Amino acid sequence: MTDISLASAIYNGDSNAFKLFFKRYYKPLLAYITTFTKDYTDAEDIVQQSFVTIWEERKKLKKNVSPKSYLYKIAYNNYINQYRIHKKHNSFVDEFKVLALQEYLIEDIEESNKRLVKLMAIVKSLPPRCQEILRLSKQENLKYKEIAKQLDISEKTVDAQLQIAYKKIKEGFKN
Repeated sequence: MTDISLASAIYNGDSNAFKLFFKRYYKPLLAYITTFTKDYTDAEDIVQQSFVTIWEERKKLKKNVSPKSYLYKIAYNNYINQYRIHKKHNSFVDEFKVLALQEYLIEDIEESNKRLVKLMAIVKSLPPRCQEILRLSKQENLKYKEIAKQLDISEKTVDAQLQIAYKKIKEGFKN
């Protein structure tokens, strides 16, 4: 049966002609639409909907023209519609993600600032020598030996003072 005779039979509601038309064009149309969607499942949905549209709008088929081009045009338009919907949806989701991340970052920055203020208060509450050793160790990145030499104290004293500082900081953050 030729495509033109299929079109005429489908136009008249012949379901067997439609089944033949479906079998003839399903796989090629699926391959065609998959090149656009890059997703087999989405392509299947589009192709199936295209065949449904052909059947529902069969009275629009021209009797002396192959329905293949009409089918491909419907499928392409269905793809474009789906693409627009996905694009709009993805845009909304991306915008929502950005807003959520911004809120999280603002909360995180606020929390970090609170922790920093608390840390500074704890460090200020340390004895002056302990503060100085902690500063030289953490801000100047000096080794115990270098700190001991600079302050003319033993390395064990540096270690003991840093242990005190760490203990006070840890206790300060427990609360």
